[in-house]
Amino acid sequence: SMGLRSHGSAAHAFVSVTRPCSGGDAAGLLVKARTALPRGTSLHLVTGALPRNEVTGKVDRRRLLSGIQGEVKTLPAWPALKTRCSVYVRWLLFTTIVGAVDVPSLFHMVVRPSLPKRSRGSRALLRMILHIGILPYLWLLSMYLPTALLRLITNNLPFGRLGVVSALYHVGRHTSWTRHARASLTGSTLAGIVLAWRRGRLLPWWFAFWLAVPDHVQSECGWWLSVKGWFWAADRFSITLVDSPRLCLSALSAFGDAVDEVPALCSKFLKALFQRKSPTPEALLDFVERGAPSMPAKPEGQRPSMEVVWQECSAANATPHGASLVCDDSGASAPTPDNVAACDGTSTVPVTETSSGGTGAAPAFEPTVQQSGTWGWEFGNEELLPKDAWKEMDALWWEDNPRDVINATLPETTAVTKRDEAKRTGAPLKTATGVGARLLTLLAPHVAVDDPSTSLAGIDSLAVLTLCRNIRVEVPSISLRPHDVFQCADVGELLALVEARAEAAPPVRPASVCGEHAVWFAPGQYYSTCKWLYGCDGLLDERLFRVAAARLIARHVGLHADLCDGDVGIGLLRFFKDATNTNGILWPEVERVLQRVPPVGLASLAGAARRIVAWSLKGSWPRVAPVRITEDFLAERVKVVRCSSWSEAEGAISRHRDEFKPPFIMALFLVDSRSRGTCKSFVHFVVSHAFSDGFCSVPLAQDFGTLYANAEAPASAAALTPLPYDATFAVLQDRFFAVLEGRPAWSDPEQVSLRATCFDQPWASKWQPWVYSHEVLVESGAVSMLRQIARSYGLPFEVTLLSLVLAAMFRASAADSARKASYQGKVGDTDKLSIPLTMYAPMRDGDLNDAMVGLFSDWRDANVACSSDATLLGLCLDVADLIRQRRWTIFDPIQNSRSVLVNILPLDETVRSSRGLQQTRAHEYRDRRYSRPRGRKSQRCEHRPMRITLEQESMEVWWLALDINASHYSTSWCRRFVRELRQGLDELFRAPLTPVLPRAAGDSHADSGQLPVRDEG
Repeated sequence: SMGLRSHGSAAHAFVSVTRPCSGGDAAGLLVKARTALPRGTSLHLVTGALPRNEVTGKVDRRRLLSGIQGEVKTLPAWPALKTRCSVYVRWLLFTTIVGAVDVPSLFHMVVRPSLPKRSRGSRALLRMILHIGILPYLWLLSMYLPTALLRLITNNLPFGRLGVVSALYHVGRHTSWTRHARASLTGSTLAGIVLAWRRGRLLPWWFAFWLAVPDHVQSECGWWLSVKGWFWAADRFSITLVDSPRLCLSALSAFGDAVDEVPALCSKFLKALFQRKSPTPEALLDFVERGAPSMPAKPEGQRPSMEVVWQECSAANATPHGASLVCDDSGASAPTPDNVAACDGTSTVPVTETSSGGTGAAPAFEPTVQQSGTWGWEFGNEELLPKDAWKEMDALWWEDNPRDVINATLPETTAVTKRDEAKRTGAPLKTATGVGARLLTLLAPHVAVDDPSTSLAGIDSLAVLTLCRNIRVEVPSISLRPHDVFQCADVGELLALVEARAEAAPPVRPASVCGEHAVWFAPGQYYSTCKWLYGCDGLLDERLFRVAAARLIARHVGLHADLCDGDVGIGLLRFFKDATNTNGILWPEVERVLQRVPPVGLASLAGAARRIVAWSLKGSWPRVAPVRITEDFLAERVKVVRCSSWSEAEGAISRHRDEFKPPFIMALFLVDSRSRGTCKSFVHFVVSHAFSDGFCSVPLAQDFGTLYANAEAPASAAALTPLPYDATFAVLQDRFFAVLEGRPAWSDPEQVSLRATCFDQPWASKWQPWVYSHEVLVESGAVSMLRQIARSYGLPFEVTLLSLVLAAMFRASAADSARKASYQGKVGDTDKLSIPLTMYAPMRDGDLNDAMVGLFSDWRDANVACSSDATLLGLCLDVADLIRQRRWTIFDPIQNSRSVLVNILPLDETVRSSRGLQQTRAHEYRDRRYSRPRGRKSQRCEHRPMRITLEQESMEVWWLALDINASHYSTSWCRRFVRELRQGLDELFRAPLTPVLPRAAGDSHADSGQLPVRDEG
């Protein structure tokens, strides 16, 4: 072992294996190594003899460490910033000069140059100053126009909004309409000032506008600076002239509809004027009185009752049991309670022998990994095919094989055994506190809790988040973060930590006062959704469902929050998006350069300028605030639908998803199929992606189950995790302001990653590359094998699957590089490879983040390296350690075009509440697993090298979706990747210490004890 503090671990230990090793031997070796190594040490399994220095004969530490770190080729920031800044300056000058240019005056200057030049210059300067002062507020007013009218202006009028303002300038100077034009400009400017003052952004908006407007002026005016823009306008004008009669009739019809809506609008306005606050819904009265996090205080002295707007459910509730989720008429098998576990990645799945051709058992001494389905693709060595035959084969693969299927058959006596935890090194665990007993109960499904020395390796993030939330129910004010759990080496250390913090826990904090917060999210995320479907046996009570849904909405501020500016807020987000990204990258680079350039005060000046920019953006950013929960609010967002079959429920679920209205809707689908002997209930949650991430299903389902049980049996109500009201957006605002203020990453590691794509232009190819899709279905047999491997080596299932995918990528890239080098008569450099990843990480490390509904997930960059010394199991350990220790960095938009995006979407396998709620994706996949795959998707566009999505369909099936840039990874590479993925699964199960990459010929530290190199033929 050796120390390397700069790489994120206290020490690194390298274990070299020089003889063939089976799965059981590797598991035993891993247990012994983890027991012997000190806390915080990263373990690396390598093959062959350790490399030694040729002069001293000692172990070459640098070579070992370089294999871990990899060689990352980063792109410089200044070329991208130079391109952005040059475009910014050009269009900023264009925007300011437009206000000073007076076309009639220029014409008179040429015809009659009698006017003094000084007077001309002073007038132009005054016009420019006036233009700079009023344009921001005129632009702000235009953002409040109806979307259709604004698009009509920006798409059809020359130079868009800037052209309209310039036309008003000229009309106000040289026509008989001077008074009307000037009155319009004055009134519009005052209206914009009032709108800015009303939202508290009067002065910040003026500064922020000039930071962001060049990008939008370029998009609106750039087209009109070319000749083809005017030809297009003439063509549009002629078409409009021909269609003018129809357009007039449409306008009259729209005007009539608007007139018909006037009484309803007046009634709504009067109702809002004379009844400013609606009464609190009856379902929330008891919830408020118990002191749970709730809405702001209601008016004193009034407690009106709400009308009953829902009907009593006539069907009796069935006895809760099992969690089969699909009705009999769906055609798919349902999971049983026996294969339901407490968390992702560690569940016990019965080993089945599944294949396409039958159920014949494989030999007990060696598993077979094979392809199932009828759409498989078997091929030999492509390098041996003639060129014409290869093209024909490639075209056939492109058309007929957009999907590959990977399956496996486990023998009855598997070669991989479970981790040997029989050897106990400490006394049995004893705890006298309630929180300690609760902790051991929660850990029991994952590790053996009867010995304090039991390692915690293998517990995934979802299990740890669930653990922290349940512990907080016992001790509401305890400070226990997921990262604190990951830092504990064994059960005894975690138990001591939890008991110590429970004793030192302060009293429960009171609920905070709600307010407005500035949070970051991509504009497209507001109307896109995160959605989850949970099902159970029996019919839920409709009245209790509405009560639990209302209290769930009141508990989580993200379910009843909205933009204070409405749709204008989305326009403001689009307006500031690129400017925020540019300033987030520009100022750190400027300060870094100025620190090395005299005089020293320039760096301080740049820091002051950055603070002004941050102040303007923070003051102008659209705010998010909770809205009051009323009877109408609940009626719009809480639905109950009765269905007679699963197929009818599928259609209703699809319609419910399409009717989404931000920020949240939910529905109960009662499938009453008593004629078939089945009655099931499905709860559908749909949340705006701006206020939620993929993990939000866990607190939503858990809290809903608890609230429903409390409404069903108030006498035995269970406790909920206390949440300070409105704390979600306070945390997200602090993460966003950390970026604007330029706080260092080491002090605020959870700060937001601004997901910019505006810096790819300097490295964009002249011709847009082809981007094609490919999907891999990982069937039940392969999933069972992967679960067995993950349990044996103490790894989370998702990490094991991701590591196997990365190993296949390394092998396919090495083979592709060797093939290309052989054509040139060279030797391919495959000794060290690395893959830069951009991962969608949960980022829920706060004390309460695990129980909140909010957009906490974020992009994080990581580099995965692989050398010729690495083994398959060693690569799995490296990836698991990278994720467990969070050795990633904040997303760097400069490197965006070089990174592979990875998104993992596991299924919530835990049964929630006593009713047996469990997540299902049967309505999304339907019979996709058994149907013929759709045609391959392809298009020409700028794209990152690859986007990988790992999504779990059910307890037994995973999908691997690839969007591949053909200029980086060819179709031949894709076929090789699938082959290596299939072979890597077999080797990871049978011989986990097989090298990932072939060792280069003439390797200086290869010896006779080295493991045999895998056959590349």
